[in-house]
Amino acid sequence: MSTQLSQAERKVLIVGILALIVAMVTYGYLTSTGTFSNDVWNLSGGIVGFLIAALILNKVYGQPNEGISPELKAFFKSVEGYWWTIGGDPDSIGFASLTPSGVGQTLSLKGRSFGMDGSVVAHWDSVASCVYLEKKKLYYFWEGRWTGKGESPNEGFGEIVFYNTENQANSGLSIYFDRNLGNVESTIKKECDYHRCTDKEARDFEGGDKIKIAALVKDKLMDNKNPPGPR
Repeated sequence: MSTQLSQAERKVLIVGILALIVAMVTYGYLTSTGTFSNDVWNLSGGIVGFLIAALILNKVYGQPNEGISPELKAFFKSVEGYWWTIGGDPDSIGFASLTPSGVGQTLSLKGRSFGMDGSVVAHWDSVASCVYLEKKKLYYFWEGRWTGKGESPNEGFGEIVFYNTENQANSGLSIYFDRNLGNVESTIKKECDYHRCTDKEARDFEGGDKIKIAALVKDKLMDNKNPPGPR
């Protein structure tokens, strides 16, 4: 199967990218510097625009992994795997996995948050995503829910920028919007740090042993209160 895009497909790709940019700029999310602004006056509109653009991009790039560029493959290799996150919630630590999507043209994000007793307190998954290769960023729309609280689901739009992707990225920063669907005025802008898990940390988080997970969570939260110095 040919991996080259036809002229018509290139046009669709350009339209998709423009739709994504227009959606984020129109709804106040993306500034001229490529970062999010503080204006969240219409999150739903931005999400719709993003999903439309992401679907267009996936339609154009819906080919096996071997059809992607070497640069994109290298980026995926540098960031895929297990990460722990801190900062989104003061009493929990996130555990997330980044994997290439089914068509291999973007990344899927799947995560859980663990409380200080080692129990799962929240989970979230990306519904659609798009890679901005030049900036080493992943834009994503997510859905999730706090467990055991009987609350409505949450959703939002976010970005993750990764550092030192020339080899294997070990850190990143996520800025995202969090809205509870039971309260349309509850949108909050948050940020959290991403750190690559060691093999042992990944095994402990995946293993489900609450004692081991609780120890990890407490250690990470304590270290965050006493940071070693500027990043």
